[in-house]
Amino acid sequence: MAIFSKIGNDLACPQCSQRRCFMKKKYIIRFIIFIVIVFALVLAILNSSEKTQYMNTLDYKIELSENSEMIVTEIWDMYINRTNTIFRDIELSKKYGSIENVNVVDLDTGNSLNQINTEEYHVPTDSFYALEISRNKFEIAWGTGLENSFGRKRYQITYKISNIINNYTDCQEWYWQLLGEGENAVPVNKVTGTVILPKDVENINNLRVWGHGPTNGNIEKTSNKEIKFEIDKLTPGAMLELRIVTGEQIFNVQNENNLYNYRYLDRIIQEETDWANETNEKAQNTKIFFGIIGLIYLVFIIRYIIKTIRYIKINKKENDGIRKSQIKYYRDIPRENESTPNEASYLYNYNKKSLSNSSVQYNMVSATILDLCLKKIISLREENEKIYIKILNYKPQDLKADEMEIFKILKAVGKNNEEFEIGELNKYAKKEYYKYSTCINNTVNFARNNLYRLKLINKREEKEYASSDNADFKLKMLLGIYIILIIIAICMHIPIFKVAAAANFGISFQSNFIFYMLGLLPLIILMTVSLKLQAKIKDKIAVLTQDGADEKAKWKGLANYMNDFSKIDEKEVPELVIWEKYLVYATAFGIADKAIEQMKAKYPKVFVQEKWDDEKMTNEYPIIHFVSNPVYVTYNNFNPITNISSNVKTAYKTSMTEIAAHSSSSGSGGGGGFSGGGGRRRWPEAGMGGR
Repeated sequence: MAIFSKIGNDLACPQCSQRRCFMKKKYIIRFIIFIVIVFALVLAILNSSEKTQYMNTLDYKIELSENSEMIVTEIWDMYINRTNTIFRDIELSKKYGSIENVNVVDLDTGNSLNQINTEEYHVPTDSFYALEISRNKFEIAWGTGLENSFGRKRYQITYKISNIINNYTDCQEWYWQLLGEGENAVPVNKVTGTVILPKDVENINNLRVWGHGPTNGNIEKTSNKEIKFEIDKLTPGAMLELRIVTGEQIFNVQNENNLYNYRYLDRIIQEETDWANETNEKAQNTKIFFGIIGLIYLVFIIRYIIKTIRYIKINKKENDGIRKSQIKYYRDIPRENESTPNEASYLYNYNKKSLSNSSVQYNMVSATILDLCLKKIISLREENEKIYIKILNYKPQDLKADEMEIFKILKAVGKNNEEFEIGELNKYAKKEYYKYSTCINNTVNFARNNLYRLKLINKREEKEYASSDNADFKLKMLLGIYIILIIIAICMHIPIFKVAAAANFGISFQSNFIFYMLGLLPLIILMTVSLKLQAKIKDKIAVLTQDGADEKAKWKGLANYMNDFSKIDEKEVPELVIWEKYLVYATAFGIADKAIEQMKAKYPKVFVQEKWDDEKMTNEYPIIHFVSNPVYVTYNNFNPITNISSNVKTAYKTSMTEIAAHSSSSGSGGGGGFSGGGGRRRWPEAGMGGR
């Protein structure tokens, strides 16, 4: 019955059904976009991981014999992506014997690979070579058969080296570098190993062991003849070496290159102690660094806790606390002897957010030009549907900073006291684009800053409102990014993505990534709650002060008064001199055309040809004459204010276009932005890796 009822409601209210359908489509589109983004990230990672290898485990078994030889068995459990040949380089030394009895076994099949006696860049599948490729380098390389695919492979490499024990009068030493610094090109998730002595030492205290390499490694004596070591997350290029010293004679050393007729144990211990102290000092510095990071993190936590508490308090308020003035009509000019058209325009258009320069500058500049004419600092005239401007007073004393910026432009265009056509503004903006743009921006900024200074706008609350207005967007971005990161973390458990991540970002990236994701979770939760509350307080933030709200209401009332003037039954009609000022502010509000119509309706006798032929009328009312002269307004359908605004708009757009055009990248070598070329230098190949 409930199903039929729901269907019936949808049929009865098609708007509800359409709304639900629209919402479904909206979420489907968002989901598709989200999947596309994740898919693009996955493809980017995979495409950037050409010819990569990732070793899951690397296990060593090193058997030392009494005759100073060692047999090394390495088991490689690795993922290989589009790599034909894997190689293992071992640095040679005259001090040690040659490398012999090399064998490579494919543990997945149990088959030993066929040995070839020639060096090959790409080794055939199921084959290997073991050769001295230079005077100091021995290389073992074998074919994988995975040059065009991805897969997991396990190999066992075995070899024997003689003359590996150093004999001193007070101790015997095995000091071996399994991986040289910079040699290992493959990230290794975990390295383990066992070193087996030829026999037990009688006193385990006479057996000393050390490991060199990553500080997260660990080496220990598990018995009187066995040593084990392990390392997590071995990064490419990291060194790995072991040092085992015994105070008992358990090796028979015959090679004279390994016999030393002096005591060395104390020096070894001192050397290892110094290295350990140096490592501990670095570790302490690392702890201090992460302690500072943790402190910064704690500061962020405390900050958002304070923000959340403040937003809760604000949300309890009923409104912004500002009394709204109910003014329908207002005939006086607020702060008549102090306000500028720019301040009026800014406050009139203001709606709790700082206005962009481009959104208000057209009306501001046009109104300021009229105001400069009213103050007899410039003159305006029309001829053949063109506006001409002339500077009358080159050193005005009573202009505010915002008006002075417009005067600077006019003065620069009309140099040498010459009259100029307003279209010259565009030529000036094209040539002096930076100066023009700076003056326009300063005009808006000076007007804005003066409203701050007069405490009509609360700057701090303005920033709070803007932040609150963007809270929903920031919340969606935050959660969207975090969800994408969670998906990436999940994907990195898939072998091919694990390989790609290790190749591109390092072996520790996966574990560190998950650690930091979990560590950031409390902050993410706190930020989510804070942003949700912040989005709700928008309407309870009083950006305008009470004085500012009152003045804004007056400007709105004045605009209504000019719009509806002919409909208002007033006993006292404002004089034309007041309308001169009205027209300046009507231009600032963008309602000049309507104001002129209202003025003509109230003063029909004034707007006839005979009146305008009166020179006294022309000199006393230059603005009214300029915007309402029937010679060119009525007969030619020409609008002077529209013409001024159009030229102002064109000039500003020209300056912005020129600024953008002069900010492009440079390809000549003389400077500028980065280009997308390069990448032709060849880097040396690492000692253990693939090709």
